[in-house]
Amino acid sequence: MNVRDSQQRRNVAIGMRRGRIAGCCLAFVMCASAEGVLWGGVIVKVETPQGVVTIEIESAEADVPVISVSDRHEIRITRGDEGLDVEVADDEGSPVLKVRDGGTELTGESLTVRRGSGETYRIGLSPLTAKAPFNADQAQELQQTWAEEFGVSPKATNAIGMEFRLIPPGTFLMGSPDKEVDALVRAESNEYWKKYYKSEAPQHRVTISRPFMMGMHPVTRGQFRQFVDATDYVPDSVKDGEGGYPLKGGWKKTPGVDWHYTPGLLQTDEHPVINVSWNDAVAFCDWLSAEEERQYMLPTEAQWEYACRAGKAGRWSVPDDNQLALNDYAWYTDSGDYGTHPVGLKTPNAFGLFDMHGHVFEWCRDWYAEDYYGRAPSTDPTGPETGEYRVMRSGSFAALPRNVRSAARNVLESTGRTPFVGFRVAYELEAP
Repeated sequence: MNVRDSQQRRNVAIGMRRGRIAGCCLAFVMCASAEGVLWGGVIVKVETPQGVVTIEIESAEADVPVISVSDRHEIRITRGDEGLDVEVADDEGSPVLKVRDGGTELTGESLTVRRGSGETYRIGLSPLTAKAPFNADQAQELQQTWAEEFGVSPKATNAIGMEFRLIPPGTFLMGSPDKEVDALVRAESNEYWKKYYKSEAPQHRVTISRPFMMGMHPVTRGQFRQFVDATDYVPDSVKDGEGGYPLKGGWKKTPGVDWHYTPGLLQTDEHPVINVSWNDAVAFCDWLSAEEERQYMLPTEAQWEYACRAGKAGRWSVPDDNQLALNDYAWYTDSGDYGTHPVGLKTPNAFGLFDMHGHVFEWCRDWYAEDYYGRAPSTDPTGPETGEYRVMRSGSFAALPRNVRSAARNVLESTGRTPFVGFRVAYELEAP
């Protein structure tokens, strides 16, 4: 679209908010120009997280052009090698971005608007990213929107029967506020736990930039059995000859105790697999990736906490952060039944994930460093480059309420295994 001089002197300021996720719809504000003579006709100003972009549009009919954006999308501005183009995204075949010039509606997969200087602008549309806190209805709407964006279902099942839920990208506060950490440390006499409470600070803002699929449940013994049967895999508990830990009969490694047999616990193939090391969990992911030609992996610690919170900003992802409601969601010390249980018996969180609080600790991809939160990148952190221990999340059936919080952390060496530790897997979606 060529730009030419015009006597029209108006501009349209579009305050781009984050739609229903922020509790409001897009605001369209018309105001008179305060910039003197405007070359090229109507001025359209689009406010974005990257700044305000001004576009000059010819208005042959002397009507004000309108940019219309679906309230479940946000505008992003990107600069290409040859300038900026205006891109129009489709919503079920119909453009969700429209620039109307008089009676002419300009639509298509791409639209270029050039300024008098020859510079052009690209306005891209993508679904809204989540910004915690948000409620369960908003969580599910985000899952559906991003599933449509990537052309997938928000719920998936793989070849060995593992179920997954789509976790939309978003921003949240990771860790615990200083006041909460201080209270935990004051109430704790065990120096071991004090150290991990302190590592939950400082609370910091983290962005998960891409959607991913998260296992709805911890990996079960039956699913891990399929891996061992298919590969003759030798777990760390057998490889080093020391075995795993029994739940009863003395806290020491015992040969013969491993993922399929833990004295003191009744385990079926529907229970979460336990007494598996970080190395065992990664080997399972590698096997599953090769089988399905899709990259399975342990979630990063940031992905895990974001998925666990599911929009909640409090201690647990339960209604009103109420400890009385925790028993509906978690297996922990107050559940009254010490041990593991078949997965999926409790209430899922807003993203549809079960057993994110308690039941079994879950391995994360990250190395652990006590001071990492103070230096972690704000987008897609993956933990320190090296370390002595790997991070575990969730807590276990033997944990106190304060140790099954969304931000609670613990660690173990990569070869470590106990009857309290299992894992959950995730995979990233391919770009549409």
